[in-house]
Amino acid sequence: MKGDAAGETYHPSFTYHGCRYVEVTGLASLTVDDIEYHHFHTLNGNKAKTTFSSATVTAIQKMSLGAQRSNMMTVPTDCDQRDERLGWMGDADLSAEAMLINYDCGAFLQMFLKNMDSEIDPDGSLTDVVPFVRYGSRPGDPSWTAAFIEVAYQLWKQDGKAGLPKMYWDRIMLHLSKFAEMAKKDQSKWPPTEYGDWVPPPYPRGKQIAGGPKPDREMTSAHAWMGNIQSVIEMATAIGETATAASLKATLAKLTAQFNDEWLHPNATYGNNVQSTFSLPLSLGIVPA
Repeated sequence: MKGDAAGETYHPSFTYHGCRYVEVTGLASLTVDDIEYHHFHTLNGNKAKTTFSSATVTAIQKMSLGAQRSNMMTVPTDCDQRDERLGWMGDADLSAEAMLINYDCGAFLQMFLKNMDSEIDPDGSLTDVVPFVRYGSRPGDPSWTAAFIEVAYQLWKQDGKAGLPKMYWDRIMLHLSKFAEMAKKDQSKWPPTEYGDWVPPPYPRGKQIAGGPKPDREMTSAHAWMGNIQSVIEMATAIGETATAASLKATLAKLTAQFNDEWLHPNATYGNNVQSTFSLPLSLGIVPA
């Protein structure tokens, strides 16, 4: 700023920053009226309003709406407050279903699906970040690249029409085959894991650390692969790919046995007994009765 005594307005042209607080230094006086905050995002309107008997759960839902809205920036981004603001797909993988419930974002996610499709290599590999401009790797962590199949699945669930899975079917099967290829080559017999359970909650609660204890690294990749298989089985059945559905059901049964043989203990706990070691098998529905 040039120091115009009549006053100036500064507005960055090529960046944005999400924030809770603003610090301004170097002024003799400052009031809240001197700063104007512009909140902008892709125009996906709200389509759901939810309240709960628990004020805490209602507040969590409100924060979730804000986090989703602030990260709808042409692509679903990972964060809006630091110098990444990229299409890290782990976020989209976990959030696609909730985003489609909360927001009218079908067209938004269909465009992101096209972007993901454009990043798939002939060998079926996909990157952690789409568009692949910086950070991440190829092949990406399975819990991140699983977003391609997950977003296709959630969009299909929303409208129930066979057109979308049929349009991407060859690419869906190509990417799913990449998981199997990577697992076959890896000593763990699971697709190799780069990030794993990314920044789990601190434990004990309130402890000031960057993240709490994690499960075995391969457990998250196993979950991503098996979850994608479950989604593809549903889509295959819906579009008449019965042979593919049957083959994948047999694969899933083998992987379920492998998962439980490796991590399920006789006392019905999993892995190293952290939160995600229970939530992952429960979400897959593979915990023995």
